[in-house]
Amino acid sequence: MIGRPRSRSSYAQAARSLLRESVLTAVDELVRHDGWAATTIDRVAKTVGISRQTVYNEFGSRQSLAEAYILHRLDQVLDSVSTVVRTSSTLEEGFRSALVMFLDMADEPLIRTVLSGGGDRSSLTELLRQVNERTVERLASLIRELTPTVCEDDAVILADSIARLAVAHAIAPTHGQDVAVHRMVRLAQIVLGALEAGQDEDS
Repeated sequence: MIGRPRSRSSYAQAARSLLRESVLTAVDELVRHDGWAATTIDRVAKTVGISRQTVYNEFGSRQSLAEAYILHRLDQVLDSVSTVVRTSSTLEEGFRSALVMFLDMADEPLIRTVLSGGGDRSSLTELLRQVNERTVERLASLIRELTPTVCEDDAVILADSIARLAVAHAIAPTHGQDVAVHRMVRLAQIVLGALEAGQDEDS
């Protein structure tokens, strides 16, 4: 049986997704090799094999391109985090590895540059909102999956608290990474332990 032909809109959407993926992959390669200062729109366009204007049409500005790259990297890290947490021997070990991965990502040169607030503050605020939103959604889902007795609201509250602490440490660390990770993992243990104890009392 012949499947239905894809609509023009679906082809356009697929083409746009491929374009964005190609551009963001090029940004990743250039930044890792030469640094963000040397990663111009011209170089990105030449690496992908498209015009400079095409990059501007899709991303708007170099700052917007940097922010799109950060969200792209975040999605990659969250995919890895999901795998690590699911395959760890304990939830504590999984959380610890996940937080280290997140903070290592936040310490990458381009991400550090953007998080330092050198650009538009309102743009940074929106970026951080999206980072928090995506991180909370994935982390809350993992908490619910691995500790089914925790209700959805409590999972979201814990995930949001951990995400905000992790982002705050990434922007303005007041302790070394080891200390920060230990404290966030300990917070998760305390909250999950309290929730479990409350459920035991109710049963």
